[in-house]
Amino acid sequence: MRQKSLDQVLRLVLQGMLNEQNAGAYLHDMRGGLQAMRNSIELLTRSARGSGDPAAMDRAAELAKRALAGHERTLSLVIDEMVLTDEPAVSVDVAALLREILAFLQNAIAAKELIASPAPVASLRVLGERKKLHLCLMALVSNAIDYLPKGAPLNVNLYRDAEEVFLEIPGGNLYETVNLSDGGKGMPAEIGQLELTLKVCREIVGTHGGRIVFRSDDSGDGVLQICHPVLNH
Repeated sequence: MRQKSLDQVLRLVLQGMLNEQNAGAYLHDMRGGLQAMRNSIELLTRSARGSGDPAAMDRAAELAKRALAGHERTLSLVIDEMVLTDEPAVSVDVAALLREILAFLQNAIAAKELIASPAPVASLRVLGERKKLHLCLMALVSNAIDYLPKGAPLNVNLYRDAEEVFLEIPGGNLYETVNLSDGGKGMPAEIGQLELTLKVCREIVGTHGGRIVFRSDDSGDGVLQICHPVLNH
């Protein structure tokens, strides 16, 4: 099997694991759109049964159309995130991507009573494939949420210097037992989610000059750090 084909298989396997793990979050997003549609239909029904005011019915109908369009957008976004396809490298705002992922995982964060750091505001851009970077960050943040003890800080930090963007995620020690004995280039006989995450993420960030490193911190949980060349224009 060619290396490119193996990388694609590993990404798809990781995507499948994350889809299964986050099925509840995807369902929550879809239910939100359906609830808006239900509310608008109820309003339209009450308007029709009430005064029959054409203006009121027009407003209710407009709300129903907006709810339907919003739900369609939600379904499109969910499918776009769940289906991983190759795409050209573009300018990706890592801060916006991280905000999106933290918002999507908010129920998982709340269930563990983790203390999440504020989502980054400033735009920080890198060159990459957005869907693959989304997959990488989703996997790493999800693993950190599972690893951290209840009530712990979820300190996800994003900053830059003149040359690189740095993304720091707690729980780097989670990967200390990972053994990529083949140097990360072949398919092990058995592979768990941690090994799979690390192999896939190293391949994704490495494609455009990035790297993943681990360092210790005061909490004892360790930090996983993604270092990626910054895109200044």
